[in-house]
Amino acid sequence: MSYRDDLEAALAHAEAAERDLADARREVKKDHARIQELERLLAEAKSRVEIHSPPKARPLAIAPKPSPSRWPAPAVLAITGLMGALIAGSVVWSRRNVRSTVDLSAVEPIAAAMARDTLPDAVLMSMKGDLVDARGVQDLATFGGRVEYEYLSPSRAAAPPPPSSQPLGAPRSSSKLPTCAVDIRYRPGGFATYTTEALGSSCGEALPGPPRCTVVAVWKEAIARGAPANALARVSLRMHSGKPRWSFTITDHDRGTTAFSMNLPDECPPR
Repeated sequence: MSYRDDLEAALAHAEAAERDLADARREVKKDHARIQELERLLAEAKSRVEIHSPPKARPLAIAPKPSPSRWPAPAVLAITGLMGALIAGSVVWSRRNVRSTVDLSAVEPIAAAMARDTLPDAVLMSMKGDLVDARGVQDLATFGGRVEYEYLSPSRAAAPPPPSSQPLGAPRSSSKLPTCAVDIRYRPGGFATYTTEALGSSCGEALPGPPRCTVVAVWKEAIARGAPANALARVSLRMHSGKPRWSFTITDHDRGTTAFSMNLPDECPPR
């Protein structure tokens, strides 16, 4: 391999690592926001329990029959309803439509339909699979990992921010912001739906249209450039520097190194 080939491979590896780091930071930010929201809603639920709790009764000569429930019914209903609303609004896990394998390109329209149940104008932002074979398929039952599709609501992302009741300088609560993005994630045993409450660029960047390349076409290009055809690759499509771009990486987990890596513009001929 020439010096130029070594340099191009190193640059491709660096770009892939930078994208992985950006993805990880986005995941941490979303999880942190969900934890803060859960803590806030739990505190509200506890305060409602205290309000509905009856005053302590004075001791009687004959003790009353024990109550079947520690908490009064209104308080129990308040907590149950609140937690149900929280789960529906942030993360929903389902065992419906369980898939042992996922064809990334073929399943995307199905994921898009699920995203439009939450966001009627949802458009694709990104798609990725952790361990995808040359058929464009990820075998969740055998190798695990996950397949993820991210969708954006352009109308909600562009909405003006709602007026804040917080004093100047206080952070804005995510519960006051609209749901502008949704992730559909397939894992072994089911799929999960995650929502993002934000505005503007914090919601993400949509692709200019449906993917022009299939995952199979990306794999074929990788094989033509020297990728082993019997391997599993991390394949993703997202906007990069204003253009849709594929990232393709095969990791040698035994050595802890990258066996193959490439970037590819989404410029396949129309299907």
